[in-house]
Amino acid sequence: MFKKIFMVFVVCLMSLVFLSACGQKMTDGVYRAFKETVSSRGAPEVTTVSVTVKDGKIVGYEIDSIQSHTDAEAKTGYVFNEKSKKELGFLYGMHFRTSGIEGDLTDEAVMNQYKAWLEENDKLEWFEQAELIEKYWLENGVKDPGTEGKFDYITGVTISDNDYVTVAKQAVTFAKEGKTQVITVNGSDLIWVTAKVDKNGKFTELVVDTRQGTKDNEGKFVWNEKTKQELGYLYGMHFRTSEIEGDLTDSAVMDQYKAWLEENDKLEWFEQVNVFAEYVLKNGLTGFEIDQKIVKDDNTPEVLTAVTVTAVHYYNVFTQLYKDFK
Repeated sequence: MFKKIFMVFVVCLMSLVFLSACGQKMTDGVYRAFKETVSSRGAPEVTTVSVTVKDGKIVGYEIDSIQSHTDAEAKTGYVFNEKSKKELGFLYGMHFRTSGIEGDLTDEAVMNQYKAWLEENDKLEWFEQAELIEKYWLENGVKDPGTEGKFDYITGVTISDNDYVTVAKQAVTFAKEGKTQVITVNGSDLIWVTAKVDKNGKFTELVVDTRQGTKDNEGKFVWNEKTKQELGYLYGMHFRTSEIEGDLTDSAVMDQYKAWLEENDKLEWFEQVNVFAEYVLKNGLTGFEIDQKIVKDDNTPEVLTAVTVTAVHYYNVFTQLYKDFK
């Protein structure tokens, strides 16, 4: 009899826990996810999706993409565009080449011609199609594309899935887990902060990272397999100036390098950004000034004097992060 009562108690307790977990609301804020790729023309590209949560429910999606252009002076041969597809709007000119209109879309008269052509030919610009996908997802949930990656279940959408669905699902998962990734670009580098947020909208963890690219043996752009955080000391921020001979993959050389860092009071890249992130986690974006690098003066917190890297991009992602959960 006692065993039966005990088992009923356990089952009831587990049910209460399960129901409590299922009924837990998502914390309000904007949750972001991204995926870096290389386009069909061999250029670096990044797809982003954000999910906005209000009163514990998803109230909006936003799809975007940042493309890049060739630059002979860049180490990788490419530089990310200043504006994303969404920011470009009609200037993206998805159908401009096929319209047969001459001139440049920065010319107001040409732009008016293009808009009229779109309407006459029942065509939608990229950002307009993205908005239709966002609206569908909000009403029906994120749905996989059909054959050949087409969103054939949404009238008016002719663009193909370019990781939008994968990234959107990741953003939704992040929203449920209380996690987000805010990115920015610099040259052909991707820079982001991964943050964890609690039920009160307070950050509990901040991790800065960067993924770089290079040219392969054929001169084509490829993303590096490991990020700067993943490389750790192997990134070797100060290795050249240390004048240590050899390669950091050699354990003896690595030991020499670590000893040199300590003797010369230097921090590796990952150590510096970790110091910065830890400071921001505890103090927010206060108590210091930034001008590309952290300004060093009598008012600079002592812990930040060890941060010598160009930090403006990290500051920018932190700034957006705080706006997302204000």
